[in-house]
Amino acid sequence: MAAALARARAAGTRAQAKLVEGGAAERILRIGQRWRPDVIVIGTHGRSGVRRFLMGSVAEHIVRRASRPVLTVRGR
Repeated sequence: MAAALARARAAGTRAQAKLVEGGAAERILRIGQRWRPDVIVIGTHGRSGVRRFLMGSVAEHIVRRASRPVLTVRGR
């Protein structure tokens, strides 16, 4: 996380990172309300169908409920 944050800052962006415990979606949404970022960036596994139904999607939950813009990035 520290390396990604350093790269973002070196590229000229204002970036912050926070490590928290708890339910991912709810914690990210709460932090988004508190910090009021320009955008929330979140990775996604790109699951679909039964796997998505059974496992849920933190990214989808955030996209649907966030009061801030959300950018999803699919991993390799």
